[in-house]
Amino acid sequence: MDIIKLNGVFVRYNTDWVLENIDLTIKEKEFLSIIGPNGGGKTTLIRTIMGLNEPEIGELWVKEGLRIGYVPQFTRFDRSFPINVYDTIISGRLSSQIKAFSRFSTSDRRLADETITRMNLGRLKFKQIGRLSGGQLQKVLIARALVAEPDVLLLDEPTANLDAENKEEIYSILQEYNQEKTIVLITHDLEYVNDKKREIMVLNKKVIYRGETPQKHELACINGDMSGMINRSAEKDGGNDV
Repeated sequence: MDIIKLNGVFVRYNTDWVLENIDLTIKEKEFLSIIGPNGGGKTTLIRTIMGLNEPEIGELWVKEGLRIGYVPQFTRFDRSFPINVYDTIISGRLSSQIKAFSRFSTSDRRLADETITRMNLGRLKFKQIGRLSGGQLQKVLIARALVAEPDVLLLDEPTANLDAENKEEIYSILQEYNQEKTIVLITHDLEYVNDKKREIMVLNKKVIYRGETPQKHELACINGDMSGMINRSAEKDGGNDV
């Protein structure tokens, strides 16, 4: 089932086009990895799906009632804020309808506890977030998004600056939740994309490629000027961009 569609979408900042002629369909319970060079529009695409950027040209359609969760890079999170793991996670249950100083419901607390257990964060429950490692904090931010029960989880480089062990743990968590949710993530972890055989999209302002994981040597071209991927997609499409 289609849940998000972008048709001929163009987005710009000031006079510069950041996204050009984006056609994208995301389906229910899909796991989509978005890869490409820095400055290629990956974060802008996520922000557009969330409704934070309005297309200058084209259309964005989101299934009515679709709940979207978002996980930023942990490097953009204020680690000095005086709050512990539990309070950070349960704050994901807040909504614009909740008045200041209102209490969390029994259901809110149950969901928070279930998510903490599922994410294996029990021993860190009352630890200050400023004392967490990068991998621990990223798991907390993912849990905060999940406790809101989203249908789609968008993640902006969830394993940036993490070691291999933490990366593998986070990808395993996402794989598990993908059984019940759509996962869309921005990543530079080409070895993960290659190993897990996920659906990928290569983005450099335009959609260069969308489909199954290419061969490893083709995927490696993305780290350079992306010419290998462009050539492959051009051949597949008779010389036109995908």
